[in-house]
Amino acid sequence: MLRKVKENDMEFLLSLANESEVRKNSMNQDVIDIETHKKWFLKKLTEIKNSTSKMYIYEKNKQKIGQIRLDKKGIFFNIDISVIKINRGQGIAKAMLLELLKTVNNINILAYVKNSNEASKSLFLSSGFKKVKECKDISFYKVKV
Repeated sequence: MLRKVKENDMEFLLSLANESEVRKNSMNQDVIDIETHKKWFLKKLTEIKNSTSKMYIYEKNKQKIGQIRLDKKGIFFNIDISVIKINRGQGIAKAMLLELLKTVNNINILAYVKNSNEASKSLFLSSGFKKVKECKDISFYKVKV
């Protein structure tokens, strides 16, 4: 189930963000230090209060296993999804995404996906997103809900 992010989720999010597969598929592949993450997280909490971001933790059996985030950029909300290593390949990201799509309305969502990230490309296409552009290393997928 999805729930809104809380202040005590900061360490989980840092740990998840620094997993090797998550870093590999991120636009910025550098490992994130605690101070940088703390500043980012506090800024994100402010953005959530101002409705320019939405961030959720996905839990199963009271265990945190993923996160999904929307950040407003112009007319779109950019999406970010990640699942802990031991739960990848089980359809968790799709469950998270479909649950999120039921909770938001009247917004445009845009996903930036590295062309080498087959799992994410498949996730967005199978969840109703349409591929709208492909650049050298990145493809863009969008949906309006």
